[in-house]
Amino acid sequence: KQHLKRYENHLSVGSWKFIKEFNVSNSIGQYKTTKHCYRISFVKDTIVSNSVTVSNSDFLDLVRDMHVSCTLWGNFADQIVEATSNNETEKLICLIRFGNIKEFRDIKSVSNAFDASLVIINPSGAQIDQFLDE
Repeated sequence: KQHLKRYENHLSVGSWKFIKEFNVSNSIGQYKTTKHCYRISFVKDTIVSNSVTVSNSDFLDLVRDMHVSCTLWGNFADQIVEATSNNETEKLICLIRFGNIKEFRDIKSVSNAFDASLVIINPSGAQIDQFLDE
């Protein structure tokens, strides 16, 4: 809380920022700002800067048939192995929330962000149905 005071005038809902040097921990206690099980905490070395990347999309845009490598670790990898071993013909949809998207030399990759990520195999919803129909 003490470190957040330094940044409260620079952080606003809906703005895009880069945040470096922070801690991720279990969200425990009576006061919770979200229902998420993890929270980030600012430390004395936390750096907040403006992001040039601004997107209103909740998803990584793969419409252009761009290939993205994906590395999942631990239980997330086990989920994928189980889903693919039982399925040889059906399209497999893998939704990764709170993932880590990196870009190196114009090549994008996705990975889980420790236990903060959520991997859902074959989720349901209007956007998924639309994607499958295209």
